[in-house]
Amino acid sequence: MEDGLASIVSALSPKQLVAIDRIGSALFADRPMRVGFKGLVSIKPSTTNDEKGEENGQRQGQGSRRPAAEPRPGRQRSPRPRHSDSSDVLRWAVEDQRQLRFLREAYPSAKTRSDNRGTWLVVRTFPLGVGGPQAILLIMVPRTRISRVESWGYWWAGEEPMWIGPRHTNFPNGSICAFPIESNPLDCDWPLTRYVDLLSEWCARHLYYAVHDKWPGPQEGRWTWYRLLETRSGECCPRCGSLEPYENCCKSRDEKEMAQRPVVPDPLQFPARLPPSPVEEFAKRAGRNPPRIMTVLRSQDELAR
Repeated sequence: MEDGLASIVSALSPKQLVAIDRIGSALFADRPMRVGFKGLVSIKPSTTNDEKGEENGQRQGQGSRRPAAEPRPGRQRSPRPRHSDSSDVLRWAVEDQRQLRFLREAYPSAKTRSDNRGTWLVVRTFPLGVGGPQAILLIMVPRTRISRVESWGYWWAGEEPMWIGPRHTNFPNGSICAFPIESNPLDCDWPLTRYVDLLSEWCARHLYYAVHDKWPGPQEGRWTWYRLLETRSGECCPRCGSLEPYENCCKSRDEKEMAQRPVVPDPLQFPARLPPSPVEEFAKRAGRNPPRIMTVLRSQDELAR
């Protein structure tokens, strides 16, 4: 996998490398991103229109997108969930034709396939534009609230897809961790498109990470051992979420807390993160013939044991 990633990095043009550096510098300054057609990530301009956009139900990263057409008069739509849980909002959105239509205007490749357990959404995104690296996003939307919406990202380079991870993916199934669970990034008019935009931005961050071996911008680390083992020099502090480098901020506190614990995790026992085998096979089929969602959920249970 490292050889495949190296080939992706080596294929980047000077213009694309400059774009990656600009995105990273903006993220380290906590500037919001804008995601455009087919997932193109750029820096959102600082204008007074940003505040107006938020009043209209848009949030950072959503840009100036608007639907091309409104639903026909009198057409009934299912009510959006009143609470803010991202998975419930996405369960509603993937069943709403207006949300799907708007998503396909932004990501023409988006395809859905449903079974009695939920829906798969497959999207191709180009975080540096169509001439740059292409990623396939496999988004699983279980119908039941027992399971959360989860997504996996793969670089499509040559004939073999390459999983994007393990950095900022979830334990143990390697699904994308693009924002904290407690945050409310989908509180906007078009949550399905906003969600895919966030995944596209996460892919752009991984490109910066591949080039510079450093995660760009604010981040969160839930566990002390995770923060100490995974955070690289120069990265923003994952404990308090500040823009300060971890080594100049909360790292000494984490080290002190770990030293006081009776049992210190062995770095060699650092939990692995790997996509379930049905998802891996799904990626190899380029998002065709999706596995049954129950099969993936069972496979995830086995990984967690």
